[in-house]
Amino acid sequence: MNLKLILLVVCVSLGSLLQAAENGRSTYAASSAADFGTGFVPPKVGLILRTELSYYDGDLSEQLLGGAVDVDANLTAWVLTARFLWTTGLELFGGRHGVYVSIPFAAAESTSTITQQVPGGQPVTLSNRETETNIGDIYVTPLALSWQLGDWQIKWQETVIIPPGSYDSDNTLNISRNHFAFLSALGGTYRRGQEGPEINLRGGYIFNTENRDTKYTTGDEVFVDGSLSWRFKPTFTVGLTGYAYQQVTGDRGEGAIFGDLKGRVFALGPVVRTVFSVRDHLFIGIAKWLHEFESENRFEGDLFMLSIVTSL
Repeated sequence: MNLKLILLVVCVSLGSLLQAAENGRSTYAASSAADFGTGFVPPKVGLILRTELSYYDGDLSEQLLGGAVDVDANLTAWVLTARFLWTTGLELFGGRHGVYVSIPFAAAESTSTITQQVPGGQPVTLSNRETETNIGDIYVTPLALSWQLGDWQIKWQETVIIPPGSYDSDNTLNISRNHFAFLSALGGTYRRGQEGPEINLRGGYIFNTENRDTKYTTGDEVFVDGSLSWRFKPTFTVGLTGYAYQQVTGDRGEGAIFGDLKGRVFALGPVVRTVFSVRDHLFIGIAKWLHEFESENRFEGDLFMLSIVTSL
């Protein structure tokens, strides 16, 4: 097989690297990193909508196959996400019950340069650029339970991540990850009175199934995210938010040609929340910036997000 054909095979295989899935990205959605109200299912029965607009710009630089292949890639994406929370009014195991549905729509662009080091010869380089606009994986949480424990609100949730069906294994960029996943998480919110400190903390475990088109199974993932903030008044809060992510089992399957890679990344940045009303209707506005660092086997970049929360 000639070198250009080898590079072409590597480039196609790196579809998983550039999909926001498998090697390069994960099922864990950084935009959902806990900021405020992590432990709450609201006491009032009804429907709440959180609309999020986020922008991500990340880079990846890796050496593969023992240093024989160098990969440099960039991924940018605009994502508009509608997150619905329905407080059902039911009580299970003494906790308030809620149902969540999260539907993202993304416009993304990836560029990559792959260089094959040739012993005794000149390196061979292939470049690739792709764009896609499509619906992303849908997060459905049929079970979210919240309990009041003193100044803490504790929430347990079970989530199913559903691919929407739009996927092309011939592309190096796909919005959907093209596999089901299951997420279990336990979180909490601490706050007392109308002003002062607020703590939000959540930990979770993600089990990924196989992407049948690529024969690739992303390893199981764990994460911890949250925020530490100060409420200067009931309508204005400033703090820090962040997350730590780690794969605990390696990628596997026929498509995992680079071995049992494990991803890791940390992120930290400022977050602001404000409460305002328009024609007597209450809104919550949230802005945050997450800067990623210390990444391994995945993209590292910056996420900017604006959110509006309101009851329907």
